[in-house]
Amino acid sequence: MIILSPLLVAIAYWASAQALWSRPDAPIALMADHRSFSARSINLSAFHIAYHRVPAMWRLHGPHHLDRFLDSTTALRFHFGEVLLSAILRAPLVIALAVPFAHIVLFELALTAASIFYHSNIRLTPSFEQALSRVMVTPSIHWVHHHRCPEDTNSNYGAILSLWDRLFQTKSATQRWPDMEIGAPDIDEKPLIGLLLAPVTGLKKS
Repeated sequence: MIILSPLLVAIAYWASAQALWSRPDAPIALMADHRSFSARSINLSAFHIAYHRVPAMWRLHGPHHLDRFLDSTTALRFHFGEVLLSAILRAPLVIALAVPFAHIVLFELALTAASIFYHSNIRLTPSFEQALSRVMVTPSIHWVHHHRCPEDTNSNYGAILSLWDRLFQTKSATQRWPDMEIGAPDIDEKPLIGLLLAPVTGLKKS
């Protein structure tokens, strides 16, 4: 992630400069940018579904799911190929919506913060989490996505907002429990070299 950061920033900056129309990037404009935020949020969920269902994309995304001990560090454990591809895939929407570069930066910061939060192993009070989960992805929601069970892994794709799973009918009915087994279905954890080579060698059970 750190090594790719300059390239990711360059892709985002290039995309924002190719906007099909123009709009202000002042703070007040950012506050009113809910349409762009919603569109980019639903776009993330759609791409997340693709990463699970398209074999070539799963080879990039799979290493993220092999972590057997879910915590906030898992939020940063993505194959560099997936990170790069995601930046490229997001560019057309940035161009079409004329998203200013400042808005891109703030959106990515919000996404990173949300990802660290819902990958964490913290436990919220049931009443607070239930209320929050109506709008945002929470740890209990995303832990189910990392459950080592095919039906659950292929559900709960939300990246920031939880409502898209209800819209796409991809919300799991499974509830998180203390000893929930984490990992990818039928695939064991791999050493670093195996994770790096996953796009080429694939992800097979050890």
